[in-house]
Amino acid sequence: IASNVQNSFFSGRSLVRLTENSLLRLEIVIPEHRQAILREIAKLRLRGNILLLKDMEMREVQTLQH
Repeated sequence: IASNVQNSFFSGRSLVRLTENSLLRLEIVIPEHRQAILREIAKLRLRGNILLLKDMEMREVQTLQH
């Protein structure tokens, strides 16, 4: 891993905003590595969206019950 990444701190919010250009600036030059990282970031986004949807559905059910 590039030293820029090892010495960097990413919040959850900044992590999911990383792009291919961001990874290039972090000196991740191997395309397969960038794609693997972006794929894992996409999974994190998806998990977050699923949790958000579940929370919205739960609130809707609670509202309808009252």
